[in-house]
Amino acid sequence: MEFVLHTEGMEWTDARSLSQDAKAALRRRGVMAVGVGMKQKEVARALGVSAYTVNLWMKTYRAEGEKGLAAKKKGPAKGFGKKLTVRQSSSLSLGARQTSGSNCVSRVRCGRGMRCVSW
Repeated sequence: MEFVLHTEGMEWTDARSLSQDAKAALRRRGVMAVGVGMKQKEVARALGVSAYTVNLWMKTYRAEGEKGLAAKKKGPAKGFGKKLTVRQSSSLSLGARQTSGSNCVSRVRCGRGMRCVSW
């Protein structure tokens, strides 16, 4: 049985600009094509993605199954990269509100004994 990815008449777009649902559908099509015997390079060429991307899809599918191909939320995880606690953040917000409009520059103690400037 021969599996053919029909791509005639399709307008090519950078896959990164597709919606999350469209990307999930593309991943499923790619995995299905490899599953019926197409080479990963052929699938990559037909779908307009890199062979590395198809390889990642296959690894994810083997590890997580169909669930791994589902649409994924974009952006960093909630709270990712935050350095301040909620209390510290609210304290800074309060301080900014108290000095807004005064155009003052105050010196504050920073970590490691360094002197920093705060607006």
